[in-house]
Amino acid sequence: MKALAAAALLVTQALAQGPYQPTRAALAARPTPGWFTDARFGVFIVWGPYSVPAWAPKGKYAEWYGYRVETARAKNDMADAWLAHHSLVYGVDFPYQGFVDRFRAEAFDAGAWAKLIADSGARYVVHSAKYHDGFAMWPSADASRSWGKPWNSAEAGPKRDLVGDLDQALRRRGIRSGLYYSIYEWFNPLYLKDWRKYRDEHLFPQFKDMVNRYKPDIVWLDGQWDHTFDEWRSGELAAWLFNESPVKDAVAVNDRWGGRRAMADTSGEPVVGYRTSEYESGFDAAAGPWEENRGMGGSYGYNRNEDIQDYRSGQQLIRLLVEVASRGGNLLLDIGPSADGRIPVIMQERLLEMGAWLKENGEAIYGTSAGPVQQPGALTGAAKPDHAMTPAEEAKQAKERKWATTARPGKIYLHLFEWPANGKITVPISSRSVNAARMLAGGPDLKLGHEGPNVRITLPARQTDLMPAVVVLDSPEP
Repeated sequence: MKALAAAALLVTQALAQGPYQPTRAALAARPTPGWFTDARFGVFIVWGPYSVPAWAPKGKYAEWYGYRVETARAKNDMADAWLAHHSLVYGVDFPYQGFVDRFRAEAFDAGAWAKLIADSGARYVVHSAKYHDGFAMWPSADASRSWGKPWNSAEAGPKRDLVGDLDQALRRRGIRSGLYYSIYEWFNPLYLKDWRKYRDEHLFPQFKDMVNRYKPDIVWLDGQWDHTFDEWRSGELAAWLFNESPVKDAVAVNDRWGGRRAMADTSGEPVVGYRTSEYESGFDAAAGPWEENRGMGGSYGYNRNEDIQDYRSGQQLIRLLVEVASRGGNLLLDIGPSADGRIPVIMQERLLEMGAWLKENGEAIYGTSAGPVQQPGALTGAAKPDHAMTPAEEAKQAKERKWATTARPGKIYLHLFEWPANGKITVPISSRSVNAARMLAGGPDLKLGHEGPNVRITLPARQTDLMPAVVVLDSPEP
């Protein structure tokens, strides 16, 4: 058996080393870099011309504004909420491209953004290079050429390289810089006329220009659903990225290379990159590297139609991070800046709250693996935005689970979502496997006992200031 296991390990290592053939199976064998799973927490930044109207019905994606308005206008559907709002504020005939001139980013301070993100405790960022509207946030000649007009942030709107400015500021802070890139574009003239020509003459050169220019730590793809993995020629693109590109040895990629993404895919095809869930239930440790991504409210792009009641509290977001990490995943938490380049104050506050908690409890998140025991249930607030839970509904759902665990060799971290009224907590971990317990925030060893085969811990008389509270269990490996 040991010989078979050793042989299997050698085969796996050989596959993982490359070079990678342009097939789904070969590319899926490439491991996600270890730095990604160690990071556990990243910040998503979604902004562009859609940040000018910055509007959607509650629970919808504001960054889809252009598609929703143009589609409703083509149908002359004046009862549509998006078109009704657009007609009232901008006029029924105002085109989406008109927002580019109003997208100025005049208050954008890349250094201030990077400092805020550093203070949040996030270890990586995925920021917008190109959304589904096709507007490039860097000097992409391919964008303007295929659209037949200035369609990048250096030639239109802000008249600056937004990707490059933020990329440099993040790297100066030691934060890994990843790029969001949409494979398709809603209304690109070339795409509408001949999607294969768009793929070969626009997608491929533009993608390579972005990677060669900025050398991203993550390539976060989206907009893949219109065509399959093979139709997009994603095998060739991924093989170039993993074999030839300047980031071939260290880049992490997500699973959106064509067709349905891994969360919804039932085909059984190998998954290229780490799995992603989106306002959904996430995966577990057996799924390999994965990432839950969602906004603080119901949208990624800034939505002026949302109120304070639509935003998760700092404690809810910290709890979400803990739940994700306890199942072996990463949290990519979105912020949506305004069109002038400011991060809304409520989003700044939430990030700083998370940073304060991580400054004290980061040992229980960074570099950890899924904990050995968990309470059952999906991620709190797991729902698609079309029927998203409100923060109040999430708070009710959260009462179902009182704790979660993360781990590293020799230690189990018990995250308490609420402080037990009697000051004692029993966890289904063998009392014989726990040598000592203490609060991660400091203090003397805690009293241990047992309840049947399980360990019972007596907590300090006073509740920890920052919740979730974290108890460290010394549990040496056998």
